[in-house]
Amino acid sequence: DLEEALRLKAQHGDGGRFVAGGTDLLLKIAAGVFAPRALIRLPVPEAEPFTLRHGMARVCALTPVAKLVASARLKKGLPLLAKGLECIGSPQIRNVATIGGNLGNASPCCDCGPPLLVYGARVVLRGPSGERQVPIAEFFTGPGSTVLNADEVIEALLVPVPQRDEQIFHQKFGPRGANVIASANFAARVHIVGRRLDDVLIAAGSVAST
Repeated sequence: DLEEALRLKAQHGDGGRFVAGGTDLLLKIAAGVFAPRALIRLPVPEAEPFTLRHGMARVCALTPVAKLVASARLKKGLPLLAKGLECIGSPQIRNVATIGGNLGNASPCCDCGPPLLVYGARVVLRGPSGERQVPIAEFFTGPGSTVLNADEVIEALLVPVPQRDEQIFHQKFGPRGANVIASANFAARVHIVGRRLDDVLIAAGSVAST
């Protein structure tokens, strides 16, 4: 379980690496970027991956992406996030990859980054000292770099569910139609009152270091 994984990380220190889906980590190990002495398997939760309470959605970060994409509740409550998750890799990759790994890898072309930014999500981190929450806008610090400590895992995301009608837009651009790293990706939320743009939120990936 998660508590045991945290204890093992404390035991192995820098020689241990957490692994969930492993779709990014295993490639980096094969390329010699990392050479961990131990891989600490994070548990795949059996509980409902998407829960809603008082207008706040909790998305389990260790759930395989394919399971989240299949959630009708997520598609209804957070359609932009669903669209971003659908763009991650291929069906085979989505079967094992996690939203926590997509965020933790901290690539500027991260597919779930722009949707979570325009939703104003908070990242729930868990470590030996307990839980802390970080606004998604403060989570990324550079390419491959976040505020995540070496002994912490991304446990969940807290996302306010829109309570009013709005227009949404999501687009991913790349040299191929599928299974491609984004040359650029965008997410937008627009609330219109009459003929006036009352509120506009836009985020873009692959256009800057964060």
